[in-house]
Amino acid sequence: YDTIEKLLDNSSLSDDVRINLLREKSRISLLLKKFDTAVENLESIFPYFVTDNEILLQLSFAYRKSKNLKKAIDLGERLRAREPK
Repeated sequence: YDTIEKLLDNSSLSDDVRINLLREKSRISLLLKKFDTAVENLESIFPYFVTDNEILLQLSFAYRKSKNLKKAIDLGERLRAREPK
């Protein structure tokens, strides 16, 4: 987590690298139970991965753990509409 934060401080990173680092940082944030950080990172990369159901699931989970149930439900319903099983 700390290594990723240091890498993100580098202003010469390409957008693709930065987005993938943020994706990994959000995954680790969920594991470390830093749900507000996970929400912030997932929200920032979501526009680049709008068809990625895993990001949608992670974001819904992070919102639920951050006590933002309305957004968690909205994203969960969107995911269920995409993937009924």
